[in-house]
Amino acid sequence: MNQDREIAECQRLMEQAPQIKVDGPGGEYRALAEFNNVVLAGLQTRYGMEYATWEWVQNHTSLWQGHYGDSYVAAKQDFITRSGLFPKERIFSDQQLAEIYRCIRETLESTYPITLEREKLLCRAD
Repeated sequence: MNQDREIAECQRLMEQAPQIKVDGPGGEYRALAEFNNVVLAGLQTRYGMEYATWEWVQNHTSLWQGHYGDSYVAAKQDFITRSGLFPKERIFSDQQLAEIYRCIRETLESTYPITLEREKLLCRAD
């Protein structure tokens, strides 16, 4: 997703999101998503957006173990893995992605025999 679409998605969610009802940290944040006792929240500050993921405790009256940041993409990824929607071990690191890219480029640029179907798959950007 490009940056403009990410910003638009976040703004739309922030407008619709309910305020988190707890005392202390989290009380000013808006709940953007919630799953498996984990909440992804956003807060508009005078410096920009801040995001956090927390685990609910005490029957949804308190939050703990906050992960904070200013990247919506990173916060969504943290939420997805932290809540169990997607296993963390199935997400590639930046270093792994770079190595996969290098291997694909080397395969495509070499004389290694490859079928046309495989070449098309490796060249697709989607």
